[in-house]
Amino acid sequence: MNAFLTVFGAMITVFFAALGAAFRKGRGWRYVNIVGDRERYDREKVLKFISLVMWAFAVCCGGLWMLAGLFENLRFFYVGLIATIVVAVFTLVYMNTGGRFLKK
Repeated sequence: MNAFLTVFGAMITVFFAALGAAFRKGRGWRYVNIVGDRERYDREKVLKFISLVMWAFAVCCGGLWMLAGLFENLRFFYVGLIATIVVAVFTLVYMNTGGRFLKK
């Protein structure tokens, strides 16, 4: 058992899951909206989507890295790393195209 990956994966999982829960409750808008443009974006839609992204990071990054440490199989680590990159790229593309989060 690789203790470092297990502990690090558990810490990452708890961190991102806590962020996801906070964003789901409607907290953390000031961390998401760094531009300060309150009238332009729909706060509830943005925070709901960001909470889903945080939970996806918790599973992809932390969960799979924790499994890599428990089973001593680095394939889980690499799959988690690739999944984290895919989620990040998808999030950037999805949020910046189509005007989905603009107020109507």
